[in-house]
Amino acid sequence: MELLKLTNADEEKMNASCITDWLSPDFFETEFWYMWATTFAFQPWHSAVEFKRYLHRFMLEFSRIETLAGVKRTIFNQYDSLVLPLQTWLKAQGVRLVTGCPVTDLDYKTEDGTFIVTGIHCRRQGKNEVIVVHDGDLVFMQNGSMTDASSLGSMTSAPRKLTKIESGGWTLWEKLAKGRPEFGNPAAWESFTIMLKNPAFFDKMHQFSGNEPGTGGLVTFKDSNWLMSIVLAHQPHFMNQPGVCRYSGATHSFQTGSAISFQSRWSSATA
Repeated sequence: MELLKLTNADEEKMNASCITDWLSPDFFETEFWYMWATTFAFQPWHSAVEFKRYLHRFMLEFSRIETLAGVKRTIFNQYDSLVLPLQTWLKAQGVRLVTGCPVTDLDYKTEDGTFIVTGIHCRRQGKNEVIVVHDGDLVFMQNGSMTDASSLGSMTSAPRKLTKIESGGWTLWEKLAKGRPEFGNPAAWESFTIMLKNPAFFDKMHQFSGNEPGTGGLVTFKDSNWLMSIVLAHQPHFMNQPGVCRYSGATHSFQTGSAISFQSRWSSATA
């Protein structure tokens, strides 16, 4: 009943409430929560409005959340399948894409409770700049990214240990969220991809889950302190990849591991 009440709630009345404001503690021990939280990277203290929107968007998956059979997937990773073609198309339309230009802060004003950006602080070629935003201009800001502060490893060396200090997006999000609950609570979610020269583990997971690579949902180790999940992507996942690839995520990356005394964000693996 609580979940139904949240699903039908008026967003204007929900304000900046958290998921825990709507659902009892017992809900967060259900298999549905474990599968939903690990699939969409939700924490109990996250926005109830965002949670509600995901419930509406993926309501058709309620009865098959363990397989996500209705979700359409790209053959390759989303960068190669979506981002790169979109960039190519936008450039052909005359859109100017500026890279190597991190945004460090936003000037703003508030009118009738509406947050209005008036200037964009950025750093280009080592120099600080301010881009003036005029009335009628639209500003779209991405508060964080799954690939923010990411690093690459190899078959012989682990990825560099990066933190939110190396994450410009995280720093900007924290600035905007300070004292403004409408911008959410910046929270970490760890994910990593491992390239395997030997397909033995990949094949065993395939046999265990019964899902063809690229078609099934996550396999979550719900008793692990990291609440770690594994998913087998369609192969090859990256163009010109040398072996088989599996993707993993740790929803509770701030916890010490069950088998090793490290937080997920401070551990790495190569195979």
